Amino acid sequence: MELTDLASDPGKASNWQASLARDGSPGRQGGLAFTGWSALHFSELELRDDAISGKAADGDGDGLTNIQEYLFGTHPRVTDETPPLRVAIQPLDIDGTLASYITMSYSRVKDPSLVYGVEVSNDLINWVQAEALTLIEPIENEDGRTRSIILRAEEPLDARSPDVMFYRVFALLP
Repeated sequence: MELTDLASDPGKASNWQASLARDGSPGRQGGLAFTGWSALHFSELELRDDAISGKAADGDGDGLTNIQEYLFGTHPRVTDETPPLRVAIQPLDIDGTLASYITMSYSRVKDPSLVYGVEVSNDLINWVQAEALTLIEPIENEDGRTRSIILRAEEPLDARSPDVMFYRVFALLP
């Protein structure tokens, strides 16, 4: 067994998960690496076939590769109807002022070795890291393996805002 987050209360059973290491991993935060995740979702025979279990495979045909299913904490055998990154315009009261903000949310696997970010583009060709984002609230999901991230643009939408903006999530793998 291993803690899902080193900062969590070790006295709560929900803060523990099965470890991939035979004797657990005491003293470090657990994280289900892609190979361990694959072993949970594919048979030994399927693990030998990259067309089924490889990082670029999409066995459920939902447009997400296995590595993307791992990164977003979704199931590689269940077609996902909801896109991994959800973007919306929401009215928010910030410091007593009600305005419309771009908000985005996505789930991410709780692997401490991964770094996630959001990029923005107005033409789908040139992408830059979206730096003017504020974390509204990270939510620990019931599965114990993922957390939902909710972000908002720091500035509200106004007449000077671009007509079209595209967003995408990226992850840096170790």
